[in-house]
Amino acid sequence: MNDYQSPVGWWFGSALFRDDNSTKYWNNSYLIKAFNLRTAYKKLSGQAKREERVSKEAFDNGMLFLGVTNLVPIYEIPGDCSELLWEEFIFDSDNSEQLPMDVYTLEEIANM
Repeated sequence: MNDYQSPVGWWFGSALFRDDNSTKYWNNSYLIKAFNLRTAYKKLSGQAKREERVSKEAFDNGMLFLGVTNLVPIYEIPGDCSELLWEEFIFDSDNSEQLPMDVYTLEEIANM
């Protein structure tokens, strides 16, 4: 396995959880301090397993950790307004007014 490195020692990762007794899912995101992929993965999955264990002790319907959904290196030291993650979209549409994903105003976000 190629052991990818983070140039600044930080990673952005996400883990998928499901409510034990329903079809409700959560994809929780984390900031992880680690220089290589292997360490970042172990830390992320370890944190998710702890959250699974704590949720089962605290709630009737605990969360079930399903797995890691995203783990990418961060390329600048995190700070105010740092870019943590970027996504590239190739959007094939004849409608130039249509965006590849929904965008929201402050009011729309506040009312979600």
